[in-house]
Amino acid sequence: MPGIPCLYYGSEWGITGTRTSTSDDAVRPSLQSAEWNALTLHLSFLASLRRAHPVLFSGSYEPVYTARQQLAFIRRNKTELFLYALNTDDKDAAITIGRPLPELKDLLTGEICSSTQTLTLKPKQSLFLCRRF
Repeated sequence: MPGIPCLYYGSEWGITGTRTSTSDDAVRPSLQSAEWNALTLHLSFLASLRRAHPVLFSGSYEPVYTARQQLAFIRRNKTELFLYALNTDDKDAAITIGRPLPELKDLLTGEICSSTQTLTLKPKQSLFLCRRF
């Protein structure tokens, strides 16, 4: 579903599954004693966002910027507006939203973002911006 966060089994541990011509058992490897790491902490944060912001699974979805290595979309419902932006490139990227938006709170830093028409993202950065009404 576009814009709805989800995890594939094992991705929270950085596991890449492999399908063979005779079995897909390796797609779902057994996890004996997986250790928490930076990826699991970040994915735990993402899961908490999904629980705290129903707009992420019940609001409308509107793509506002798509490029080869960047993406931005807005989800909104009656109580929230949520802007997500992602830069997967190894260099900074400017993402133009193309319309004025209200002040949004950066859910990673807690800072208020008052200018959202053009966002500059660092390499491998994502932004989670939200406004509750």
